[in-house]
Formats: sequence, structure tokens, C-alpha cells
Amino acid sequence: MIPGQDPRKSGAVLLAAAAAAAFWAGWGLGLMPQGPVIATLGAGLIAAVVLVAMGGFPGLAGSLLGLCPVAALLILLAGAGTLAPVAEHQRLWPLILSQFAAMLALSLVPGAASRAAFARAGFVLALGLTLALPLGGQALADRWVLQTPVHLLIAFTACLVLAAQARQAVAGPTDATEARLVAGMAQLLPLLGFAGTVWGIMLALGALPAIFASDAPSTEALQDLLGGLGTAFETTLLGLAAAVVVAVVDLLLPQDGRAP
Repeated sequence: MIPGQDPRKSGAVLLAAAAAAAFWAGWGLGLMPQGPVIATLGAGLIAAVVLVAMGGFPGLAGSLLGLCPVAALLILLAGAGTLAPVAEHQRLWPLILSQFAAMLALSLVPGAASRAAFARAGFVLALGLTLALPLGGQALADRWVLQTPVHLLIAFTACLVLAAQARQAVAGPTDATEARLVAGMAQLLPLLGFAGTVWGIMLALGALPAIFASDAPSTEALQDLLGGLGTAFETTLLGLAAAVVVAVVDLLLPQDGRAP
């Protein structure tokens, strides 16, 4: 180590570089969607490494480190639609490693620790889905996590809040910024459920013209109608259930495990 060099900064740079390397390794192996959006997210990780090495703009560096791998994960999962194609071919592992390295790097970047909540949530979600296939949880994951983008967003938000609560229980109080972030994300859960309700009803209404266009509605049109209604009710139930769970966990946390 160079005399006078901050070991925390050196560790943050190395871990940020590892996050970017894991991301681009997955890109190079064809395990992630090949497109300009994913490439831009990878470039954002490289920019985060540069910013951390320079020691400037910690908020921007933290945002890039925390959000870029998570955004790539959500795009990958939303495009897959089911668990089998992403878990069987090990497509999640580069992003699991990238988010884990980013999470550790953010814990060492001054003023950016709160951004680790996003990387932590993505890590928990991706690892959980990867383990769901060998444990026989594919049908559960397909139904309640990957069925629609709204299901996926609710599951990710719940992972963010629950992972932050687990960290508070183990490591003690968080800073006020992270506490506000977690509280805000917890309040989003029922709102995401209601957004899914509106979206599902819109899908159901979109099937009505085909149903009324003939005396004998097609099976496909009826399936679209029922699918839209199912989405509406399921996302409402999922959002409200997740909100209840995180509220109960918050009540069980000791008072000294919460930020002032």
C-alpha cells in the first residue's frame, strides 16, 4: 500500500472494479440482453469506478454502483417472464456477483452507503430466484414474482425493505438517509399493488371489444379478460401482503435498531 493512501478508498475502488468486471463478463458471455440499454448501464458502472478512484461525486458514484446492476437485473427478469431460462443457464450469476461487489464497495464510499440498499435488494432477489429452481420453487416464482413487471417491482421493493430491516436488526441503526429511503419504499408497496390493479383492469377492458364483436366470444378473448382481472386482484393482494409483512417486521425491530 502506498504510504498515506486510505485503505477504505483502495478497497472501494477494487470492489467497484469487480462489480464492473462481473457485469461485463456476463455481457461478453451472452448471459445478458445484448442492447444499447444494457451497454449504457455497463458504461455507468465503469464511470462509477472512475469517480470512486478520483474521490469525487460520491453521490453520483454511489447511485451508478447501486442502480446500474439492479436495472440490468430487472430488465433481464422482465424480458424472461419465467424462471427457467434465466436460472437454468446461469444468467443471473454475473449480476449476483456484480451486485454483491457493488454492495460492499458502497459500504466503503463516504456518503454513498444508503445506495447499497438497491444493490442489496437486487442481490437478495437474484440469489433467491437462482436457488428457487433447484429447491422446487419455480412455479411459485413464476406466479408471484415474474408473471408481470408489476409483480417483479413489488417483489424487488419488498426485498429492499426486508433486507434493510435485517441489516438494521444485525448491525444496528442506519443513517437517516437510508432510513428515509426504506420508509419511502415501504410506503410504495400498496401503491404498486394498486397500480397493478389499474393495469390489470385496463388489460381486461381491452379484451371487451373482441368479446362483444361476435355472438360466440373466442376463447382467447375470454382468457385475456380473465388474465387482466387476475392481474388486477393478484397485484393488489401481493402489494398489500408485502406491506403488512414489512410493517410487522418493523414493529418487531428493537427501538435501537432504527435510525433516529
